[in-house]
Amino acid sequence: MGGVALIAAPWLPPCGRSCSASAASASRQEERAEVAAHVHDSVLHTLTLIQRNARTRAR
Repeated sequence: MGGVALIAAPWLPPCGRSCSASAASASRQEERAEVAAHVHDSVLHTLTLIQRNARTRAR
């Protein structure tokens, strides 16, 4: 077991860094998706308010 640990030890830190980099990338992508959804909803909400206001004034 000790021999296996000595052989595998040099590859463990790069694997750990790549795993944490992947997790950080996934986290950033999730945050971007949430922001994009919020912006999209805000724009739709604003357009709906404009449309309602235009209908009210047309009457």
